[in-house]
Amino acid sequence: MSSSDFDRKNPVNLNSDGAPVLDMNGNPTGLFLRYDPSHENASWMKEKYATVDEWMAKSENQAPGKDPLEAVMPWEKEFIEKSKGSMCVPYHIGNVTEAILTAELRSGGTIDENTSVSKIVAKKVIENGDVKTPEDGRLGVLSCIFRIQVEYEGGSGPTSLIYKTVPLDANFAPLRGLCRGMRAWELECTAYNTKHYYTETPAPKGYFAVYDPVAYRYQVLIEDLNERGMACGDQVKGLNMDQQGSVLTTFEFAAKQHATYWNKTVEKKCVEFAKTFTNPFWPAVFPIMYGQTWSGGLAALPSFNQEMDPWAKEWGDYLAGEGMVAKHVNAMAMSKERGDFLSSTLCHGDFRLDNLFFKYDDKGQVMKKEDGSAEFIAIDWQLVMEINPGWELAYFFAQSVSTEFRQKHEYDCLAHYYKTLIAGGVDKSTFSWNEFLVHYSFGSTFSWYYSTFGGFGAIANGERGLALYKALMNRWISAAKEWEIRPVFDFIIAKMEDPDRRKVPLTEEECLSLLPESKRAWSDPTA
Repeated sequence: MSSSDFDRKNPVNLNSDGAPVLDMNGNPTGLFLRYDPSHENASWMKEKYATVDEWMAKSENQAPGKDPLEAVMPWEKEFIEKSKGSMCVPYHIGNVTEAILTAELRSGGTIDENTSVSKIVAKKVIENGDVKTPEDGRLGVLSCIFRIQVEYEGGSGPTSLIYKTVPLDANFAPLRGLCRGMRAWELECTAYNTKHYYTETPAPKGYFAVYDPVAYRYQVLIEDLNERGMACGDQVKGLNMDQQGSVLTTFEFAAKQHATYWNKTVEKKCVEFAKTFTNPFWPAVFPIMYGQTWSGGLAALPSFNQEMDPWAKEWGDYLAGEGMVAKHVNAMAMSKERGDFLSSTLCHGDFRLDNLFFKYDDKGQVMKKEDGSAEFIAIDWQLVMEINPGWELAYFFAQSVSTEFRQKHEYDCLAHYYKTLIAGGVDKSTFSWNEFLVHYSFGSTFSWYYSTFGGFGAIANGERGLALYKALMNRWISAAKEWEIRPVFDFIIAKMEDPDRRKVPLTEEECLSLLPESKRAWSDPTA
């Protein structure tokens, strides 16, 4: 990058044809601080951009986790003041102004040209029942989230907005390279900017979404679902025994989306959008992440380490062995569309209760519609991926419900998913009920990874993060032991690594042999 890259109004994010990549509102994406050579303060802007060039030219700033943030932040506020805010998508919530919000909301048609944000009433962290965001806005691992309340003049618009951006604290620096490789922020912006990928997706309204591929920053403005009377679930508590309808609803959504893209992600060009585990980033980085957080989590939590089931410790150490995680990642990237024996489809990727919003009554029960389903919205589209579909369901059951709930409702929920999948056009002669159960069992191991590095990352969020970490671990261990996952894991890894077997579909006999006796007794709901 050189200063000449800034010598135009359009940011630097260009497609292969040299044209600007546009966001959902038809605006060019790219540099958050946009240079306009016709502006009265153009020379000052250009001078500041030169400091970014100087910063990036230094060898010590090429290390992982280093980016232009450190060069830009000292003068971002002044830039906003000199540009009068209309050409800036700020890094920091503190620098968001009425002028900036007006420009962003107008750009997508959320408000008209006669309407302006006259006052920012409040900027505050998110609170939904017992789910509270730390003061720095960091929720989970990859984002900071705030609620912005505003007033208007000249017209009307949404009075409460959800603002999502990159964490700015120094402790987050080591994760910036990870987010870059994962394309997490890019994906979420693309999700809100590419609605045709989500024709049946219950997602929030997107008001503004922009990703900066140079500085690796993003901003998303979406509707506040609390304004619809909705609230997110609490993953620590999990769904209770009276909320089966909400799970059936979420599984029905998953089945419909999975059926749409079933073994067709290449055909539908999803690989141009979603993460795919065929990317070398995943088998290279996942083992490192897992090795560090598995040992680090146990070391950081000695009491929990002592309490942990010996079977789980043995399993965790087994995965930490030479190449095992990479092998599993490669297996999850298999696709019948590309000639492999496992199926793949487009998955949400982070399908858990904290990312699902429902309507609740005054007793905390999920409200149902006349057809018995629950109204819900899925948020957090940072991990959309092409992957084996068993991951999505196993991830939910191992992460978002109590062991008691899973044991009582697991068959009914999986049966509902499978019936919906087949009704959506998936051929059961090529994907039997028992093969589905094998997929489900094999995919569950990714919930273990999440419990280790995702859950471990959440520990930084305080008491709730620690409670979440323990809940995820214990729920998954119980499910994994019941499903006897080790034989399934070893069989599929071995089959994947054998060139002569890699292309041969699973037989019904193989599927039955890989399932525990209690699961083999489960009847095909479509029979």
